[in-house]
Amino acid sequence: MGLPVEWLYYITAIMSVISVFLFVCFVPAGEYDEDDDIDQAERKGLNESQESQATVRERAGFIAQMGEWRVWGPIIFWPAIARTVCMFFLTFFSSFNLYKIPTVPGDHGHDIVPIISPFGKDHTAFMRVSFYLAILNIMQLIGDTISRKLAYVLPMCNPTWYCIWSVIGGIMCYFCDPILTWIGTLFIFLANGAIYSNSVKKIDTALENSHARRLNLVAVSMWLLLGDVGSVVGSNTWQLFT
Repeated sequence: MGLPVEWLYYITAIMSVISVFLFVCFVPAGEYDEDDDIDQAERKGLNESQESQATVRERAGFIAQMGEWRVWGPIIFWPAIARTVCMFFLTFFSSFNLYKIPTVPGDHGHDIVPIISPFGKDHTAFMRVSFYLAILNIMQLIGDTISRKLAYVLPMCNPTWYCIWSVIGGIMCYFCDPILTWIGTLFIFLANGAIYSNSVKKIDTALENSHARRLNLVAVSMWLLLGDVGSVVGSNTWQLFT
């Protein structure tokens, strides 16, 4: 769009500040268990040595909670599988789409994408690659944003059902048709947001009693860790299909 690359960093910095403002001002404060290992209020007056000891105790508590996998393990089992599948499709096709979308040389040295009309090749329109990718990113935004809210409106279900959207989106993207890739990307990110919100809701609900709530951090952490296996696999295998 003609903007210098530096503007990407400026915009990112500005959006980060806005995000922090929204988080501080509008996200409701969480409820802390009375049995928390370290009370945040008590830590304000600690010196450096005491602060270090408190941190060590917190880490020891986290490790001890990992040992209670029989409690949190079954809760994150299906959410972890759903996230693994979802992240595979997301990372795989985020890279795949950039290299497999058909382009042809255009005027002034800019590559263009042929958008074939359903009325036939005689009605084909052409779009600069930069504008095509901008719309692709908008599809990601729409899908992820809508589905994160939708998952809290719809009844809670097994999050693996949302993997169907990932598969549908992946099939569409694999055909490398520019229009189908837009729609497929929308489906992939619909699945991403829905699985994320539904899984967090499921974990929170399962650990909502005062005793199990202390395991929320380790449960969510391990869910994210296991789910990112799909990210690693997807980001390292897409080259085999180009």
